[in-house]
Amino acid sequence: VGQVRMNAALRKYEQALSDETILLLSTVATLGQLDLKASYLRANLKGKVGTTVIDANDATQIGLGAVYNLSKRSALYVQGARINNDGKASFSIPGGTTMVAGGSSTAFEAGVRHNF
Repeated sequence: VGQVRMNAALRKYEQALSDETILLLSTVATLGQLDLKASYLRANLKGKVGTTVIDANDATQIGLGAVYNLSKRSALYVQGARINNDGKASFSIPGGTTMVAGGSSTAFEAGVRHNF
């Protein structure tokens, strides 16, 4: 039987007539040498920027990943994430392409990690 760690964060940013609330939920399940990861993030915008109402410009991100620890310092990993935007939101995964408002952004990576 492995260990499961769960995390939650709620952040609110306010500026002038607008605010952004971000909810993050994540979990890591350790099964021997394997760590399974999952996360959910919701960004909720409210108010105005200038004369533009931003209430419908929200986004949701889901991430999944796995890390197989070969030793204390080396591991193989694979992970993916997807952001779905609402309204005119155009959040994207860093390093991704510029997207149209209301679109989605998907990323995938795999590799080897070694800590010196």
